[in-house]
Amino acid sequence: MDKRIAVRVSPLFFALLAWLLLYERETLAAGCLAASLIHECGHLSVMLALGAYPEELTVGAFGMRITRREDTHCTFLQDLCIAAGGPLINLLCAAVFFLLGARLTAALHLVTAALNLLPVAALDGGQMLLFWLYRRKSREAAQHIVHICSLLTVFPLGVLGFFVLLRSGCNVSLLAVDVYLLLLLFLKKC
Repeated sequence: MDKRIAVRVSPLFFALLAWLLLYERETLAAGCLAASLIHECGHLSVMLALGAYPEELTVGAFGMRITRREDTHCTFLQDLCIAAGGPLINLLCAAVFFLLGARLTAALHLVTAALNLLPVAALDGGQMLLFWLYRRKSREAAQHIVHICSLLTVFPLGVLGFFVLLRSGCNVSLLAVDVYLLLLLFLKKC
């Protein structure tokens, strides 16, 4: 089996990086980017440990996408472990940074893990729920349940994001994440 992995980097990633370097005076955005990269490395590590070699890694402005080789088949439990790998490494990093006294870095990892564990189809929590449901329901029923859970999560998250925006006057982060998740939900359903 060919173990080479194609790596592609989107021009949007470089645009985001340039924006961070030019306009972001605090380390918060860079810390979020680092926590996201470590998160994806958690998925990749579990995949490699299970022998599920990816075909391609695509780095973009909205994260990294790992495309599995077509000839690689995993059990539901292996898929569940791969989906859990990202949040697990973030929780581990949060604990280590908290013990080292780097509370902001710990909080970034904790938020990254918590956000990705939400039961939304495009996130790890939604994927883990889907893999768990596949063992108990038909594929169609499992996907329908995850879609409903996604909607029941995304709409209150949007209300919270709007509330944060009103209270802060300028923080659109949570609202932007919510709009992105909502778009993914509806584009995937179409």
